[in-house]
Amino acid sequence: MSNQTILITGGGGYIAQSIAQIIRQLFPEFKLVGTDIHSRHPGKVFYDEVALVPRADDATYIDVLSDLIDRHKVTIIIPTTEDEIKVLNDRDDNKVIQSALILMANKLAIDISLDKLKTMTFLKEKNVTVPWTIDAATGSPVGFPCIFKQRSVHGSRELRLIDNEADVDAVPARLTAKGIWQDRLLPSNAEYTCSVYRTANNEVRTLIMERTLEDGFTVQGTLDDNQDIRAYLESIATAIDLKGSINVQLILTDDGPVLFEINPRFSSTVGFRHLLGFPDFEWQLRELMGETLAPFVDIDPEGIEFFRVSKCIVFKKSDLITF
Repeated sequence: MSNQTILITGGGGYIAQSIAQIIRQLFPEFKLVGTDIHSRHPGKVFYDEVALVPRADDATYIDVLSDLIDRHKVTIIIPTTEDEIKVLNDRDDNKVIQSALILMANKLAIDISLDKLKTMTFLKEKNVTVPWTIDAATGSPVGFPCIFKQRSVHGSRELRLIDNEADVDAVPARLTAKGIWQDRLLPSNAEYTCSVYRTANNEVRTLIMERTLEDGFTVQGTLDDNQDIRAYLESIATAIDLKGSINVQLILTDDGPVLFEINPRFSSTVGFRHLLGFPDFEWQLRELMGETLAPFVDIDPEGIEFFRVSKCIVFKKSDLITF
């Protein structure tokens, strides 16, 4: 296999750093370039080169990225933030910038998943079970309890629990202009984060994780082999003609699994998944480089539990101290 130079965006974030560590483990000969909009991160621990870039919505973003590709002879770009994924996906040719391949999900999956209202509308038309979802700019909740959240923001930013009309009235107009009302799926303690990978020959591979969430990150979880969830995930992958990896978040309700969000990128559990034997990032990288994947055997979930732990990194003059 020839050497590669890989550029990872959002390099100061946990997802990018997890991906960098996976690449170092698999392909230590590859050169890694990390980019971010600031330098307040330990990028030099993870990358051979670190570069500053403007925000993805800056008119110069693509030009700066192109210059980096040319300067470092980048062969593969891995965007890890939604804003950058959207900008790259909106280009006429979302496969390549100059000679560099872009590693991300297919265009349809990204187009749909970056807009929560579009996600639910599209999947409902494909006969996939979804929660009722109303454009907050033009409509009101059809029942309580429900939730309010932004259409294009992932995670819990601006999320509000809505129990009555007073809660509806309390949401500022500046938020409702770009928000949605959505059924509050219950029970709230039956939340799953699920990795879905669909190969180049349309084989769907899934990993189902029941999780505990803190500050937007999965901090603990166990594996599950619920066949209803597996079938549900496969129906989503087929509906969006998935190629590559997405992260589906859902609640196992009394009526079965129902999603509330799709992240069209590698999630913060990408490192967990690799350690667990579900290396979806590695699969997508190898397929992008033209390799054929080995057969996958579903993981036996019995007795498997995972935890996120902290690691300290200190730069003291020229010395690096970690624990």
